Amino acid sequence: KSIEINILATSVAFSPDGNYFAAALQDGSVRIWKTESGEPVRTIEGYGVSVISVIFSPDGNLLASGAGDGTLRLWRTSDGSLVKELEGHTKQINSLAFSPDGKILASASDDNTAKLWNITDGSLLMVLKAHTAPVTALAFSPDGQVLATASQDATVRLWQVSNGKSLHTLRHSGGVECVAFSQDGSILASGSRDTNIRIWRVSDGALLNTLVGHRALVSSLVFYPDGQIIASLSDDGTIRQWRVADGKLVRAVEQFTGLIRSLATSPDGRLLASGTRIGR
Repeated sequence: KSIEINILATSVAFSPDGNYFAAALQDGSVRIWKTESGEPVRTIEGYGVSVISVIFSPDGNLLASGAGDGTLRLWRTSDGSLVKELEGHTKQINSLAFSPDGKILASASDDNTAKLWNITDGSLLMVLKAHTAPVTALAFSPDGQVLATASQDATVRLWQVSNGKSLHTLRHSGGVECVAFSQDGSILASGSRDTNIRIWRVSDGALLNTLVGHRALVSSLVFYPDGQIIASLSDDGTIRQWRVADGKLVRAVEQFTGLIRSLATSPDGRLLASGTRIGR
């Protein structure tokens, strides 16, 4: 299934129930469609710059979006109204993640920081400052206790959410573009400008496997709900599916004519969505 919008889709996300699909767009808007029919539901506007990241809250009632100017906003999904604007970042927001309980929003920015926000009142809870270059991506562990942050400084850092303590530093040979936890939280995958995907054990930060095959930077990773397959996308124009247990390549899709920038799976694992430079 393909939705043609002729605008760069910088980030894509499914609602928790899988019924809706949202995209952050270069024209400064966020658009929402019905997943099955592709019918447009709503366009949220209000940015004067590109929207870089978008994510639904775990209950599906809120949509968070981050923009190229560092603006972070929460929207009500039912009517597209603005709920809150969270102020603190000074440069582009590259990635967003809600904690599993929906109480905390994490944001990653070109200002070299990751920030944790209280969703109830919009207050800033914590600033994570250890990275020495833009923070490109982040993800919560399924239990919400650990936050992974990726950076152009070629590292991934694991943090204790309760107190901001740095747990492990994981290293690539190039800037890291994306991170994803397995469904049980025991494994973390990271994708890098070095074209490789690395699989790490969360408990001690040990490197378990390196997946080699992409010919350009790896820009997004998602585990399928069963935890057995991980999908990766790259600026080489391909989506690849790998078996987590042994790192074997299961499938490669090489039909994209534009650079793929974002990837998401529906909650049931039946659909894989991608956003490309041609807006498909």
